[in-house]
Amino acid sequence: MSNGQFIEQTAKWRFFGIIESALWDMGTQVSSPGDLARSIALLLRVNGWLATTDRRRKGRIMRELLSEGFIRDFLKVNNYGGKTWFGKESAETAFFLMEIVGMMEILTEEKQTQKRKLVRMEKLAGQILTFKDVAESSGYDFNRFLEILNQT
Repeated sequence: MSNGQFIEQTAKWRFFGIIESALWDMGTQVSSPGDLARSIALLLRVNGWLATTDRRRKGRIMRELLSEGFIRDFLKVNNYGGKTWFGKESAETAFFLMEIVGMMEILTEEKQTQKRKLVRMEKLAGQILTFKDVAESSGYDFNRFLEILNQT
């Protein structure tokens, strides 16, 4: 079963709704069960993203991720005042989750040396920092964000 098929199946089974409901039942331990359930769904959707990005430009990586409606929704992409924007907090969460998934990919790879893993972790950190810096410098203007990333 592919990652996409698994995600479709979990949606059919209302997996994320069940998680959200269980978190609401837990009370105050979780400030926003809906956001946490959506974050878990995002983790599943970006699983494997680093392995597919080896020699790609950052703009292409992000365009491919953003081609999925769920990720655009997660980032709260919206139109206002003739421009397309995305949410600062959502972007920070997404970049953090992408970093977690990327680190898991690197650290669980058995056939790589420690030195190679460190090189890949540094590259991952650079990618995530670039995404964060470009998002901030673009003022969270969606099109400007992609434009700047295409130049890096």
